[in-house]
Amino acid sequence: MTRSRAHRGFTIIEMMVVIIIIGILLGLLAPALSGVKRQAAIRAEQANLRTLHQAWMFYAKSFDDAAMPGYLNEDVQSVWGLNTKLPNNAAVPPQAAGPYTWRLLEYMSDNVSVLGGYRDINDPLDVGNPRTFAEEPAFGYNALYIGGWWQMETIGGNPTPRYRFANARADRDGDGVPNERYGVVARSLAQIERSSEVIVFSGSTHRPPGFYKINQSNQREFPGSHYVVPPIVARDVHWQLTSRPLASAGSFGLIPNFLGQQIRAGGLDEIDVLVEDSVPYARFGKQVSVVHVDGSVASETFSSLADQRKWIHSANASDFRHLED
Repeated sequence: MTRSRAHRGFTIIEMMVVIIIIGILLGLLAPALSGVKRQAAIRAEQANLRTLHQAWMFYAKSFDDAAMPGYLNEDVQSVWGLNTKLPNNAAVPPQAAGPYTWRLLEYMSDNVSVLGGYRDINDPLDVGNPRTFAEEPAFGYNALYIGGWWQMETIGGNPTPRYRFANARADRDGDGVPNERYGVVARSLAQIERSSEVIVFSGSTHRPPGFYKINQSNQREFPGSHYVVPPIVARDVHWQLTSRPLASAGSFGLIPNFLGQQIRAGGLDEIDVLVEDSVPYARFGKQVSVVHVDGSVASETFSSLADQRKWIHSANASDFRHLED
């Protein structure tokens, strides 16, 4: 009579080895899968920029080649009789009509996902607070230097709409002495000769002063901003790219990242915000998605965006400065 051998199961050590191998394989696959997902997100982001640029061009064609105003304060809206509508045909509140957001949406058939999709806002009738949506779209407009930032000023005793830097003069040497009259704000598309270089829209977020690490892995939910500024506004540096040295042992400096959390200093790629403002923002990866005047879309490094010629159509140097007026 033949005795059958009892079936032997896995030992604990064998099971541990299998689990370790699976963990290693998953560790190898995770970066590749993450990279594929990131590239898909960047492609979607750039597709939205193309749609946004197309709407911006439609706006210009509707107004004899005029560049869309970057910002309109409430008094300017009143003088110009601005009548922007929400998707439900109700009037946009004046405090929400200043940014470009609602003014340009009507040229995109109210496709709110282009500007709000990063926050899962895809229904034009369910955008929440109109002002929040207006102030925090996915992309910032180069509002100071294209179209203009409009407010009311008294000219000849009369309140008159006027954009910032309307009479700006070049400060070529950075010494505060004007050299010549130098138009820095493009009011029409025809004015912009370097159309493949000058940026119209880019990823943007509003930040207080501080050092911020470029692209934390959990940054993607951070609010956008309706405008974006170059590193130098007039004569003042608003932001710059920097890399700080490693902190010495026992004296690790703590700095805020883009989510306001604290991280240790240590030779990190950082953006140094000196003046509270809306700065370029990489929502995916370490490069910022932008669209230029000619409609070309690109992923720009922060080093590239530190060049003033990327933002000001008449700038003739990477560190170009001008006087306020």
